[in-house]
Amino acid sequence: MFFVPTTQVFLVQVCVFLMSKNFLCFIFLSEDKVLKPHEIRYIFFRRKK
Repeated sequence: MFFVPTTQVFLVQVCVFLMSKNFLCFIFLSEDKVLKPHEIRYIFFRRKK
């Protein structure tokens, strides 16, 4: 399950967790730089070895 992020802290924790699992996390915010869960998109890439 994936819970909808509500705070930037949660987003950071998610990225740290993914990076610890050898994943790179890229967070794209809306153009107005306002952190809105429904406007955030995640792209995950496997880290190249």
